[in-house]
Amino acid sequence: SSLENDLQSKVQTLLEWGFDNSQILKILIREPMLLSSSSDRLNYRLSFLNKRGILTESNLCQSIQLTDAKLEVLLGCSNETTLEPVVQWLMDLGLDDSVVAKVIARFPKLLSLSLEDNLKPTVQWLKDLGMDAS
Repeated sequence: SSLENDLQSKVQTLLEWGFDNSQILKILIREPMLLSSSSDRLNYRLSFLNKRGILTESNLCQSIQLTDAKLEVLLGCSNETTLEPVVQWLMDLGLDDSVVAKVIARFPKLLSLSLEDNLKPTVQWLKDLGMDAS
């Protein structure tokens, strides 16, 4: 069936990225919205995270084993509305790729926060208090 082929395609994408069956099962149980995302979008998300150093081959297994919930946040975020804009905004603040990767790997829920309603006002509030990265 089409649904079965779609699910197999997503599982195959995750297998190709080095996830094993038990990890895939955990991810899909904890982040069922991944099932509504296309395999191409899932692969794009994984590639984007990989290119930014957030999810690399060297930390993939560690990320999965130690921080299942964090990984699911990363995989479940929307490419256009959270992932790309937040990463770009962090870079616009003057953070380089390695710092952005560390921040997101440590606090992936950052990607679920609204730029306009949460992140930007919080950073402005900190600046108003005299806390500046420079």
